[in-house]
Amino acid sequence: MLRYKLFLVAIACTLTLTGGAVAGEDQPATIPPPAPANARTAEILAQVLPTCPGYLAAANGDYDRVIADTSRALTADPNHIEARFLRAWAYYWKDDYDRAIADVSEVIRHQPMNAAAYMLRAETCYDKADFFQAIDDYTRVIQIDAKNGRGYTGRATCYTQIGEIGRAIAECRKALKLDPRNVEALLVRADAYWRKRSHTLALNDLDQVVRAHPKNVPAIVLRAMVRFGQRNFDQALADANEAARIDPSWEPFIVGLRGVIHLAKGDTAKGLVQCAGYFLGNAKNLKFQYQRNEHSITLGVGAGNGPAPKDHHKIIAECTARIDKNSDDLPAHFVRARAYHGKEEYDR
Repeated sequence: MLRYKLFLVAIACTLTLTGGAVAGEDQPATIPPPAPANARTAEILAQVLPTCPGYLAAANGDYDRVIADTSRALTADPNHIEARFLRAWAYYWKDDYDRAIADVSEVIRHQPMNAAAYMLRAETCYDKADFFQAIDDYTRVIQIDAKNGRGYTGRATCYTQIGEIGRAIAECRKALKLDPRNVEALLVRADAYWRKRSHTLALNDLDQVVRAHPKNVPAIVLRAMVRFGQRNFDQALADANEAARIDPSWEPFIVGLRGVIHLAKGDTAKGLVQCAGYFLGNAKNLKFQYQRNEHSITLGVGAGNGPAPKDHHKIIAECTARIDKNSDDLPAHFVRARAYHGKEEYDR
């Protein structure tokens, strides 16, 4: 059965890699490694030495080369833990989650107090929607390092996905106690508040993020959705348009968001045009990146070209149940509309 979810996770990673010469036969020791592709790459590379096979390829974002280099090293020495950790991360980056988990679990077997390895496995399990295992691994991160804010926010995102909204909010508070400016904690808590229809509290967190980071697109998009829930349609449209202006890659989702807002405003013509654009735009599980720092950000619904005809009634029933609990559940509205379209119930 097709599953439709709303994921909203945006990570603000502050670690950067500095200095360090690369030693090797073909690389003079006086030449520093290239700047890592992004902050998450920097954090991962901080766990290994510059002499580790695959290091330069990782810094350049060449994950196929990372896998090739580390695999050769592991053939020569199966206990090369740095190489195995780096290969696990490369598999994760390529969405090859089973191989990533196999490698990082081997790292954990050798190094049971390696918080970075538990973090990588937690993130991989989260992306596989294995939320309970992810919670266990985030908990191990916290047990090893009680001041690791990402352990708390990671656990919060999992609680959100399994419907334990109160626990998600509590985890975010723990992270914010460590760092009141923790962007991830503010976003995850805002998402949790939105899900429980505490719109004012959600806006407080989102406004704080946007003031500090005016180009944080996930925050702006979620704020549009919160404002839609408040029936503040003009400001919701303004936020949606601003998000698309900052990062056009969000346009496929925002087209649908605009459509729902126009329909709610009573502008049926504009709303139908926008919604048609969304559904005709091959709305696969819309997967957007926020600097690809830690997690993928998925803010969207659907799979492939839509459910098979026999699944339409199931999809409609599931979405209706979600809408009954939260009338502002935009992804459920989108999916149900798409299922009605598949049944040729165009008015609905």
